[in-house]
Amino acid sequence: MQHRVRGWTLAGLVLAWPATGAALQAPAALSAAPAPGATLELALCPHLAPETGARCGTYHVWEDRDAGSGRRLGLDVIVLPATGDDPQPDPMVFLAGGPGVGATAFAPGLLDWPVRTRRDIVLVDQRGTGGDHRLACDDPDRDPDAPLDLQAAIDPGFDLDALLACRDRIGDRADLDLYTTPIAMDDLDEVLDALGYGAVNLLGGSYGTRAGLVFMRRHGDRVRCAILEGVAPFAMRNPLMHAPAAQRAIDLLFDACAADPEQPALVDVTHPQTGEPVQVRLSREAFAESVRAMSYMSTTAVGLPALIHAAHGGAYETFVLHGAQTASGVFDAIAMGMLLCVTCPADVVHITEQDVLRYTAGTYLGDGRVRRQMAICEQWPLGELPPDYTDPVAVDVPMLIISGLYDPVTPPSFGELVAAAQASARHVVVPRAHDLWGGCLDELERAFLEHPEPNVLDTSCVEDMTLPPFVLPLEEAR
Repeated sequence: MQHRVRGWTLAGLVLAWPATGAALQAPAALSAAPAPGATLELALCPHLAPETGARCGTYHVWEDRDAGSGRRLGLDVIVLPATGDDPQPDPMVFLAGGPGVGATAFAPGLLDWPVRTRRDIVLVDQRGTGGDHRLACDDPDRDPDAPLDLQAAIDPGFDLDALLACRDRIGDRADLDLYTTPIAMDDLDEVLDALGYGAVNLLGGSYGTRAGLVFMRRHGDRVRCAILEGVAPFAMRNPLMHAPAAQRAIDLLFDACAADPEQPALVDVTHPQTGEPVQVRLSREAFAESVRAMSYMSTTAVGLPALIHAAHGGAYETFVLHGAQTASGVFDAIAMGMLLCVTCPADVVHITEQDVLRYTAGTYLGDGRVRRQMAICEQWPLGELPPDYTDPVAVDVPMLIISGLYDPVTPPSFGELVAAAQASARHVVVPRAHDLWGGCLDELERAFLEHPEPNVLDTSCVEDMTLPPFVLPLEEAR
């Protein structure tokens, strides 16, 4: 059976994408634009095979929900109907990470997810992530057919001038104060009403866990249960905690590599698309950001010790290629303007100079990323949030919380923090990075959905989970 492919992201890192190009296409608007509060009619998705039964549509909400007038935003919606003989009325609602990634892109990877035998899967693009309301900060002068610019890809992101220019461009067509998480979760509640659903189940990873917590705070009466993978609590103050979380993950990874029985900065690179020689300047910060990016997936994390070993000996080319391709995928996929609309008022404004010194000192990542994002947010529109937005969420909803032991961005301590505030929650830590799906975890989630009783859930399969084999340095693998 094909396992789902999904990509949890948080503040700029994409982990996995569906394999086909079609997966990244937004579904067509197959129904007339309904007035808010109307029902939503769906039709077969044009970019997915008819036999999958996937149904698409577009639901329009007011950009300014309080005013109920002005601009309308078309939120793309995909529903994957339950395939079994005994479908349940409560669907699984998929909350994408990022922030800045649309949920509908992941529909192809969820077609064969075991959960679908009993429940519909609902994917709704959050405002700012899709269609003509996507708050992307792509370079307007970039030729989409040009080969990848390796230097630009490997250099650290969050360039102040580029993102302030983006603010001015997208500010002409969007009120950037109105793309916060609470507003988006009210959109989602309205879409679920339009689809005719009552009680729902939530699945969120990374930023999707925070979106889920906000949804439960505002609309908890309709949530039957929730599954949170790689939790991003409000105390995280994104991206303040990136440096210590990344340091913890790499320390643990090196410890695991050392204990494994099989374990034993101008760079000339051959461009993977053109075959031409290219010289790339690899700075210390670019190296560190690339390490963090490749730490997200267990399958790439286990290759890091070998890549770093080779770089230590002066062989940087393979590292540069891996780092550039990872970063390019990230910034192509994320609507960076939407990410800033979410993180600036919710996280960055609460970061102090003392915080930066405390959390980044002694880490390989350092303070570059958090300071760049702070500088941008000083000049970015700040959406209004409820006074209690950063308070811990405590709801009477059964929760299964899953954390990766080697996760470089949402470590197990975050999951424990959220679990401790709940009346009924089970926190499971597994030997993975930020990629928390497949095999045992799919079965755990399926079992939890059938019987959302955290305390009696059988998690014994986790004991047999291990990291993928470590990659040996090339000279030792011969």
